[in-house]
Amino acid sequence: LIHLGAARAFLTEPSWGGMRAVEQLSMALAVAECSAAIWKVGDPADDILAACADAFRLFEQIRGRWGVVARSPIAPAAVLRMVLGELARLVAQIPTAANSKAGRMGLLIALAAKQSGYAELIRAERTLLDDSLGVLVEEIVKLEQTHDDDLQTDVEVRYLADLRADLEHASSPLLADIVLPQRVAIEPILDCVRDCVTLDFVQLPLADGSEAWFRTTIEHAELVIFEELRMGEGYKILVEDDGSPQRQGLIDHLDSELAGRSRGWELAADELLPESVLERLRRPTSDRPLELLISPHKKLSRIPWNALVVAVGVDDRRIRLIERAVVAQIPMLSALLESGAERVSGPALVWLAGDVANQLEQIAWGLDADTLIANCEIPADSHHVLGGSLSENLLSDRWGLAYVASHGSGDRLGQYIEAGEKLTAARALSL
Repeated sequence: LIHLGAARAFLTEPSWGGMRAVEQLSMALAVAECSAAIWKVGDPADDILAACADAFRLFEQIRGRWGVVARSPIAPAAVLRMVLGELARLVAQIPTAANSKAGRMGLLIALAAKQSGYAELIRAERTLLDDSLGVLVEEIVKLEQTHDDDLQTDVEVRYLADLRADLEHASSPLLADIVLPQRVAIEPILDCVRDCVTLDFVQLPLADGSEAWFRTTIEHAELVIFEELRMGEGYKILVEDDGSPQRQGLIDHLDSELAGRSRGWELAADELLPESVLERLRRPTSDRPLELLISPHKKLSRIPWNALVVAVGVDDRRIRLIERAVVAQIPMLSALLESGAERVSGPALVWLAGDVANQLEQIAWGLDADTLIANCEIPADSHHVLGGSLSENLLSDRWGLAYVASHGSGDRLGQYIEAGEKLTAARALSL
């Protein structure tokens, strides 16, 4: 550690021209790894956290200048993801239940990974965006690829700020933050989720070529637990074996009796949900169900969380998560800061697919069997059928809520829902 510190100080001397941010990041990561190598459980973790915080600061400095990422032939975006993976693994070694700083550091790394991933996705698939959004993102990419070094002039910084403002106006502050991510403050997010239990998942690559899953559990602002997950049989059946008989069997039995058919769902619940959450789910909570906010990642975004199975009572009776919890999902927790979400009332836009069993939705909204799209009041005491497509109606600012029950398919920005039209994720960003 002494030699690494001396080497870093020496190489940053002006006479050497100074190290580029990428080289500093490499040195900082080495310092963090050495600090972790000599650390023992029970010892103070201040040195590891300080080294990880230093490396993370340099990561953000590089991420803030996306031109470096856009033009390099060595795919630095992949390298930066790997750096985050290694930092996450170092932080996950620290028992975060007893160290709130470590939990917050882990959450910060997870949020940065998701922000960067979405930023890369929007750039890579910008041609799928609505024309007005595509032009703005194209201008940002051109600016990032303008010059040979990793610096931006004051004029370019101001132009980027103008483009960000244009994105906010054309779409939303959320999309602007996705395309041009900025550092997220942890405390406002913890304040947003103070009334629920929050689970954040992220999958990150490691230096050895493997990938690791990490979970942040937030039960209150003083208890932020960050840990590495060991996925097992439940995850494999539910997520990885898309065409396997076991997974198809799970899907076929979603509406059937749980006895003897719930092993995959139950294993997945044991692997994905922390013990503290499982304990709360096992308590009788019919009067006040657990409020659970989940921010999944990658393949975990595809699983039906409400269908997970938990054993409760002295007789280990199997119940689904939906029977004990109100579950909400969000792509990344930083979106909470831009959502401006409030309790809604008044008119709701409701779309129900015509070829699926949606009797419960029809009853809840007071709709006829043949109604596909309607303007419903909240509570549902009246409605009238609407003309036009779902996307056309979504463009209106009159709705407090949109409720859609539909089929879907596709991947990335090309994924879509069948709602009388193929409404893609790229198209939805402009609505």
